[in-house]
Amino acid sequence: VDIEGETVGLITYMRTDGTQISNEAIDSFRNYINSNYGKKYLPETQHNYSGKKAKNAQEAHEAIRPTEITRSPAEIKKYLNSDQFKLYELIWNRALSSQMQSAEYDRNTILISSKDELVKFRASGSVLKFDGFLKLYKNIDNKEESDKILPEVKKNELLSIDKIIDEQHFTEPPPRYSEASLVKKLE
Repeated sequence: VDIEGETVGLITYMRTDGTQISNEAIDSFRNYINSNYGKKYLPETQHNYSGKKAKNAQEAHEAIRPTEITRSPAEIKKYLNSDQFKLYELIWNRALSSQMQSAEYDRNTILISSKDELVKFRASGSVLKFDGFLKLYKNIDNKEESDKILPEVKKNELLSIDKIIDEQHFTEPPPRYSEASLVKKLE
């Protein structure tokens, strides 16, 4: 991409399925996290994902990542078209968030009852205590997961409820194998 008269490569080799990232890149990621998000978002030791061996993986290549982490998506947006920006933002967010502290949740069940204790409702889910890598990488495609996030409430807190959706959930057996999924499972 042409940035102020200089041709610059924004990402590393894009046709790889490798998971390892060079130590120099990880060091620059950790420095960026520390200076832009603070020490609480920086894990004590670097995360290393190179232990996972994928069949037919191009292990000679590094994972897809930004060539320079200091080029944030917002900073270079003006040099990219819409599709290029979305792709670069995805790569930048995923790469940087892979070196951030884990998110922390508390599993909770909230029991809500009317004043006369005749009507009771129950909701189970998680309460986000620390956003960690989710500060950058929010998987908004997974609606089912986001529905399980509960607000933080205190015991005997008065609530104003706008709407209650009454649902009953049943477990479902795994889907039947298609020819392709059967072959993949057997491999």
